[in-house]
Amino acid sequence: MDHPIEKDLQEPLREPFNGIWARKSRIIELYPGGWESFAKDHAAEMVRLQHDEHLVLAGAMSPWDAEHWINFFESLGLQAMDEKEETWVDICVTEMGHPTAKCEWIVSSYDGTWLKGTRTHGKIE
Repeated sequence: MDHPIEKDLQEPLREPFNGIWARKSRIIELYPGGWESFAKDHAAEMVRLQHDEHLVLAGAMSPWDAEHWINFFESLGLQAMDEKEETWVDICVTEMGHPTAKCEWIVSSYDGTWLKGTRTHGKIE
């Protein structure tokens, strides 16, 4: 079996009750050594994270779990909310598949969630 650190998911990401989404490109950009170093340095967290080539998903079953993951991603340098615009920036929190505030970069449907512009007619481009 492949280790979750070494392999991206091939199916659309599906969230639990609450999803804390992060742009993978921002982690690659901000983390010294990029994705590979992030995955190795945070192996304990990677067990609870799902990812594809564009997004990273942390599931949360309570507000405290959600806050933990928001703080974790912010500690990496990602920006959660633009308070003035009331818009998610690099992190997006969803409940039951719907963003809790404006989030222009993810798309959710019955068959998963993906980065806007990366999926057409059920196929990842």
